[in-house]
Amino acid sequence: MTLVILYGGSKTEHEVSRVSGATIYEAAKAKFASPEFSNSQHDIELVAITKDGRWLLPEAPYSENEDAALSLASPLAVSGKEVEPHTYLEGLKELADGKVASKKSAGKNRETEKTASEENAPEHSSGEGILNQGLAGETSGVEVVVFPALHGPGGEDGSIQALLEEHGLKFVGSGSHASKKCMDKIATKKALEKAGILVTPYKEVALKDIPNLQKIIHELGWEFPLILKAANLGSSVGVYLLKSEADISQALELAANLIQEFEQSLVEAQNASLSKTKTMPADDDIQIVDTKQGARHKGDVGMGENYLHTFILEKYIDGREIECAALQNLPRQELSEAPISRDAETSSRASGSNSNYESTSNSTSNSTSNSTSSSPHNHDTFNPDSVSPRFISSLHFISSLPGEIISSNEIYDFEDKYIKNEAQLIAPAELDEETSQQFSRLTTQVAEALDLRGLARVDYFLEKETGKIFLSEVNTMPGFTDISMYPRLLAFEGFDLPNLVQHLIELALNDTSTK
Repeated sequence: MTLVILYGGSKTEHEVSRVSGATIYEAAKAKFASPEFSNSQHDIELVAITKDGRWLLPEAPYSENEDAALSLASPLAVSGKEVEPHTYLEGLKELADGKVASKKSAGKNRETEKTASEENAPEHSSGEGILNQGLAGETSGVEVVVFPALHGPGGEDGSIQALLEEHGLKFVGSGSHASKKCMDKIATKKALEKAGILVTPYKEVALKDIPNLQKIIHELGWEFPLILKAANLGSSVGVYLLKSEADISQALELAANLIQEFEQSLVEAQNASLSKTKTMPADDDIQIVDTKQGARHKGDVGMGENYLHTFILEKYIDGREIECAALQNLPRQELSEAPISRDAETSSRASGSNSNYESTSNSTSNSTSNSTSSSPHNHDTFNPDSVSPRFISSLHFISSLPGEIISSNEIYDFEDKYIKNEAQLIAPAELDEETSQQFSRLTTQVAEALDLRGLARVDYFLEKETGKIFLSEVNTMPGFTDISMYPRLLAFEGFDLPNLVQHLIELALNDTSTK
C-alpha cells in the first residue's frame, strides 16, 4: 500500500497544515513499522504544496535548522523536485490500476533513472517512496490512499477533493460536494437549519455591504457584542469580536486586509495547478460571491475565479465552547465492552502543550512513536449498534464525548489557538450525562445531514443562561497538531494516533461512494 500525504497549501493555514502532516506522517510510520505490518510493503510519499500552489516532492521529511513559525511541533519540509499535479496523480492512478510494473515508472513525469538526489534520499517509511522504489513484476495494482492534510482555502473547500475525484483516487475525508458546503459557513448553517438543528443566529454580509456594517446591525436590532467572521476560512482565521460600535472601524480595516490577502491567494492558486480542477457539482444550498459586486448567486463552485469571499455576522453567544469528534464507522466493526470511567479522575486539563491531555491515554505528541495505545480501552474499530456511554452511534458515524475549550482571549481565534497556545483544552468536558449525550447525538446527526465521510470536528456553544446548544461550525479536515482537539478526544476514547490514522486509511479504502 502507498499512502500519499498532501500538506502545506493555503497561506492562511500553511504552517498548521505542515504540522498536521508531520503528525500524520509519524503516526503512519509508527503503524507501518508495527509487527502486524511486517509481512507487507507500505510506503509513504510526502507531497508539499507551496503557498502559491506548486507541488514538490521533498527529499527528506524535515528541513534542517528550520524554526517552527507557530508554537507547534516540527513542520514537514516544503522543498524538493516540482511535479505537475495532474501528471503526478495520473501516475498514482496508473499504479493503483496496475497499469505500470513499478512505482518508478508511474506517471509521465517520472524519471526512468534516479537523479543523484533521489539516490541519496532517506526513506520516508518502510519503503522508499513512489519515485524511488520499484516493485518488479507488480501488475495487479497497489492500494493507494491520499491523505489531504490541508486546511482552509484550497484544502477543505472541495478543490483538492475534486482533483482527486477527477483522477479516481481514494482519499481520506469528505468529498468535494460536502467539503465545499462545510467550508461555506452560510451554506452549512442553511443546510443544518433544514435538518432542524439549531445554529448560531447569523446574517450574511456581502462584500459590497461591509462598509455599511453599522447600519446593518442597527436594522437587525442586535445588541453588542457581536461576531464578524470570514465565511470561507477555517482555524478561527478572520474572526473579530465587536464589543461596541467603536470596534467596527478597526474590524473593517482588518477585514479589508484579509480580503486583499485572500484575493491574492486566489490569483496565485489560479495561476498554479489547483485552478485546473474540474468544476464541482452545483447545489441549491451552495452559492458564491462575486468579489466585485458582493452578490451571492447559485452556481458551480471551485478554487480560482469562482471561489470568492463573503462575511458572516453572528450574535455573540455567552456560553461554553464545546467540540466533538465525529468518526465514520467501518463495516462489521467490533467494540470492546469495557466501560469507561466517568469520574473526575478521567478529566484532565492541558494548558498549551506542556501537560498531558488525557489521563487515560498517551498524550497526542507521544502516541506517534507507539503502535498501540496505553488506554485501557485499546481498540480501533467500533460497532454502530453497540450501546456505550461514550458514544451515541448512528448508521454511519460515532461521536466522541464532548471536549471544552477555555480561551485565554475574549474569543478563540487563530492567535489563541496557534500562537499564544494558552487556551485550556478539557477532555471530556465537565457536563452532566444528559447534556453530554445530547452533544454526541447532535454530532452524528450533523455528520449525516451534511453527507460527510471519514472524519469531522463539530463546534458548538452551550449558552449559559438557557442551556441551549447552538451549532457554530463544522470542520471536515480538523487539525492534527499536538494541540488539536480532534485527535485528543479520540485518544481519550482509546484511539491513539497510529490506530486513528490506520482507521482513516481503511475508511478510504473501503469507501465505495462517489463522494
